[in-house]
Amino acid sequence: MQTWIKGFGRVVTLSQLFSAASGGSEARSIRDRRMSRRTLGWGVGLLLWGISGSYAGDGVVALQTADPSCPDDSDNIYVDCGNGTVTDNRTGLVWLKNANCVGEVKWNVAMGFVAGLSDKPPSSQFADEDCGLSDGSSPGDWRLPSIEEWEAMISDALGEDGDPDCTLSPPTITNDSGQGCWVSGPSSFSGVEFIYWSFSTDVDNTAAAFIAGLEFGALGFGEKDAVTYIWPVRGGQ
Repeated sequence: MQTWIKGFGRVVTLSQLFSAASGGSEARSIRDRRMSRRTLGWGVGLLLWGISGSYAGDGVVALQTADPSCPDDSDNIYVDCGNGTVTDNRTGLVWLKNANCVGEVKWNVAMGFVAGLSDKPPSSQFADEDCGLSDGSSPGDWRLPSIEEWEAMISDALGEDGDPDCTLSPPTITNDSGQGCWVSGPSSFSGVEFIYWSFSTDVDNTAAAFIAGLEFGALGFGEKDAVTYIWPVRGGQ
């Protein structure tokens, strides 16, 4: 069955996406891919890799150093760093705490916004545009997530191997502990929506980019002229 969301392209399950990325061979389990997440990102993200680099601060001199991730010794998946960011305890990725800082925008607007996102001084006339950051980040530190990073977030919420099935109570991400869904809390993230851009362009249609469909726990495609939400991330790759 084909699923369509808000005028976006067909939303495919993660297993279908893996199958397509491997040339139509039998789809591999998300769990089997967890130790090699970079493989998928190189396969579908290469077209945009150089483009995202040009967005991510070319010619911008960093005036401050961003705080590192804040992993701890707990069993939690997500840790609130207390500076407007949340660390994924497994990968060290740093996500913006506010998952709906901007609202729905086109893909190129999203790319430009994350490239300029930073911890702006309180005295700055743009201080109210820093999405609550106090992490010392500069323009060029933040970007849109890759589809492999969306895979990592969604994979713990699909009801496999004892994980919670958050497709039944979306959005399809877990709470901080990983034992329940975001809607049940407690969670360090706020404002989580159902559809988000990735930076990864569809190699078969460069006018489209991959989207994360958190309502169904799936990845799909969206025309870049459509509008949807953005959730900045830094680190990783």
